[in-house]
Amino acid sequence: IDEVIFFDRDVDMITPMLTPLTYEGLVDAQLQIDTSYIEVDETIHGDDKKKGKKKFALNANDRVYSELRNLNIVVLGPTLNRRACELDESYRAFRDGAYTISQVNSFARNLEGFKADLDSVRMHTNIAECISTVTKSADFRARIEAEQNCLSGGDAPLAFIEESIYRNEPLAKVLRLVALLSVCSDGLKPKILDSIRRDILQTYGYDTLMALANLERLNLLTPFRPKTSSSLKGSWSPLRRAFHLIIEEISVDPPTDPAYVFSGFCPLAVRLLM
Repeated sequence: IDEVIFFDRDVDMITPMLTPLTYEGLVDAQLQIDTSYIEVDETIHGDDKKKGKKKFALNANDRVYSELRNLNIVVLGPTLNRRACELDESYRAFRDGAYTISQVNSFARNLEGFKADLDSVRMHTNIAECISTVTKSADFRARIEAEQNCLSGGDAPLAFIEESIYRNEPLAKVLRLVALLSVCSDGLKPKILDSIRRDILQTYGYDTLMALANLERLNLLTPFRPKTSSSLKGSWSPLRRAFHLIIEEISVDPPTDPAYVFSGFCPLAVRLLM
């Protein structure tokens, strides 16, 4: 690493509340990457006979993962299929004697890498299948739509937030969406804010008071206050327009803008660097 640029988190409080749509982002959301490792079932790792958990490294030493990690989920399946076909063709050519002597020697020298790539493709295919069961669900699509509505400045996500609370969804997921709506709306109307607070306390218990207080302290959960021309600094709508943070049509294969990570939203910190 030659250069490091630090940003205060206050520069962009929106991005951490969104759901990333890259392979690495979704793996972290579903399996929690911990210091470059994930813990998966032995069956996902490729051993159907063993039960229990096994740690698996996700880093640059895994050539397949290096190719997959930044891909949008839409192109993940085709890329895995292509890699699997390439490995299969390489093995078939070796097995059927289609290689020359020099090619056989080269294949033998790289046999360990070939086996590692084969195991990795199998592993990531199993993980991708697990992730796809989530990303294809109606609830996941509804959450992405709610996030997009928040970014657009509407209050349509309120119904989804209320439904998520009533269904006792994980508290962190609910609070992230509430905070996103609050920040993008420059605060919530007092009546709506009180209603959300009440629903959260009744559903998740009064232990959540501290979490709500912390969100308020960080200005992630605030009552709406009309902005004047002198108080627009940090307001979402002007920032969104000035830095072109929302891209209506985005290409994911190949990606033409960093906004492909969040389905059309580009983090402000990234725009500042650009």
